[in-house]
Amino acid sequence: MLNDIALKNIKSKNHFLFEHLDDFHYMHNSFIDCVNKLPEPVNNIKTAIDNNISIDIARRIIKSFNLNYISNYNDIVANNNIVFDRNNHGSRFTASDWNDKNTWKLIIEDKNNYSNVISIIHEFMHYTNRINGTSFNRDMFGEFISIFFEKKAEQFLLENNISEQEIGTNDRLFNTYNFLSIAYEEGKNYFDSNLDDITYSNRVNAYFKHLLGLLLCEWAIKNNIDIEKMIYLNNNINKFEKTDDIFKYLGIDDLKQLTDESISIIADNIKNDRTK
Repeated sequence: MLNDIALKNIKSKNHFLFEHLDDFHYMHNSFIDCVNKLPEPVNNIKTAIDNNISIDIARRIIKSFNLNYISNYNDIVANNNIVFDRNNHGSRFTASDWNDKNTWKLIIEDKNNYSNVISIIHEFMHYTNRINGTSFNRDMFGEFISIFFEKKAEQFLLENNISEQEIGTNDRLFNTYNFLSIAYEEGKNYFDSNLDDITYSNRVNAYFKHLLGLLLCEWAIKNNIDIEKMIYLNNNINKFEKTDDIFKYLGIDDLKQLTDESISIIADNIKNDRTK
């Protein structure tokens, strides 16, 4: 179980998680039970595409989202701040100086296929999130916003005749599931760990934001939350005084409701995948 030191650290980093640990435990267990029913990942034959083509496709997708974001994206490209990395360290948004946006970089795990496009969109949305200033809510919902637009990028590719197999539409589920291995050993209960208290509680916090982001995304897409509503949230999230106000903005009453509905959506998606 999380001891007093770990709980104190969580409370200092994420008061919302601290206040909803029971909801998070329910969310975690429901997700694990669902993902355990996923079919084994298939090594799909994925078409190799040049990185410059990935950058251009991502530009088309961003333009379809919001014209105001294009200048930001073009600045990143012009400054050579999209870096393709083949060292399998994962995609990430980083900077050498957070006060200088010219040093902000999108590090893309280079898989030499359409998943690079998806990763560019995900990390670029972290970039747009950061531009508008930091806050607890930005940190809390940053993964949700990035995963939402990542899913919209998948839809864009599907509408342009790129197959699900080429895109890897279940990758997010597997990535989130694999993320658990960082925080606990070989499938033990999530609240057991041999890590030191501070490291462990930090990873619980990081995992919660990833899992919450995934479930919120599945719910938002199923309930037809549109891009304009999400753009507004991304640009104005600091104006929401309380974290609960963001859930209300999205039309969500509580975390258990969100979990049950999102897990049902994921389960249906799994069932549909198996019947194809």
